[in-house]
Amino acid sequence: MTKAMSRLLAVAALIAFTLAIGPVVAHAQSERLIAKIPFGFYVGGKELPAGEYTVERVEGHMSLVRLADREGHTLMTFAIPAVREPEHGAKLIFNKYGDEYFLSEIRWMESSTALEFVPSSRERELAKKTVPQRIFAADRRP
Repeated sequence: MTKAMSRLLAVAALIAFTLAIGPVVAHAQSERLIAKIPFGFYVGGKELPAGEYTVERVEGHMSLVRLADREGHTLMTFAIPAVREPEHGAKLIFNKYGDEYFLSEIRWMESSTALEFVPSSRERELAKKTVPQRIFAADRRP
């Protein structure tokens, strides 16, 4: 192998590494949000009370999410990655059926990857009877 070819391969490897790691660093910075949720809600089959929640993707796990409030309510759960148009603000999206709220999706700031939650059996039952109202809780950080 010639010196020129070795340099070309080294440059190509550096470019590939930069392209691969750049989005990960930018992505990780935007995958945490704080939202005040004024109603109790369900994530899967677990109910969480109203409160101010920190929501973040668990480092190293594309689909694992941690929700925690200041009162000690914590939940770790899996979600399904979904492609979305990047948005300027992060938000939680809930499905509301009557007076019951179900966390449906997390959209991260400036990210094309959202996380969707699999509907629980209770939510699927309610969805057969009515169309949900979509409720948004936005990131409260400045």
